[in-house]
Amino acid sequence: MSKITLREIIVNSCDQARLVNRSQPVPGNIFVSAYTMLQRRLDGYSNTHLLSFIQKEVDISVPKEKIVLGKFKAKEEFEDRLTIIAKEDDLPEISEAPNGQIYYIKESKRAVRKNDYFWAPIPDPESLFDVYPDVEIDVQTVDRVFAKYGEGYIELNYIAFEDFYNLAAYNRTCYSAHTVSDEEIDLLFREPFNELKVIYSEPFLFDADTELNIPRQYIALFTAGLTYDLAMAYPRLGDSTTAMLKQRLDELEENVRASSSIQKFIGRDPHRIYAMTRNEFQAGQWLLG
Repeated sequence: MSKITLREIIVNSCDQARLVNRSQPVPGNIFVSAYTMLQRRLDGYSNTHLLSFIQKEVDISVPKEKIVLGKFKAKEEFEDRLTIIAKEDDLPEISEAPNGQIYYIKESKRAVRKNDYFWAPIPDPESLFDVYPDVEIDVQTVDRVFAKYGEGYIELNYIAFEDFYNLAAYNRTCYSAHTVSDEEIDLLFREPFNELKVIYSEPFLFDADTELNIPRQYIALFTAGLTYDLAMAYPRLGDSTTAMLKQRLDELEENVRASSSIQKFIGRDPHRIYAMTRNEFQAGQWLLG
């Protein structure tokens, strides 16, 4: 792991693109332009699963056909008077709580309101939230889902949300991930599973001075990408040099992509040949062998 800020990447890239010497400050207009270019490039890498360091896993034991992943988000009318706490012991003394203040306790999944001298239970805690997750994680995309099978796991097959309710594509080992908002992704299943393992990507959030503790290969990739973008926007290098920058960038992207488990081969066993119905073919059963 190497620690570096985006500001340092911008300085290095401006130097390599022959825009500003490393020993001089980057002019404000060039810095803003470079920062915007770098944000755009990192967003693209994040959306295509190229950033393996933002991938996490979570074990889920919620046997439901719809599992909500995300962060609690209070409804606007409750934002100023709703406090989310981890467990019952975190409730303040009744005398110290503001009158009318609402507390949601994640451990017990219940909510109470301070009414003068007592805690009044709120019968429907979900009504307080726009996003009420079954599993509280900071998630940008769901990459893979596995179901517990004996001592191990089997990977579930992804199906697009618009096809999920199509009976012709029915397969109990399928799932869909529906992105509802920046705060919520819904996992949909044909049938509930008792135990799941979900591989997901967190949002890649940063500013110019955020210290990134990331693998060295990504620092090289980000620098090469921004250098090429700057060379295209501010042509100070010859065509042959710019072509070499692009070749170097392609090589770095391919090296990172090859090391990602998300980029995987999909195939079938050619020795298992058998007849199948039209519906099984449309559902992609031939991919499973």
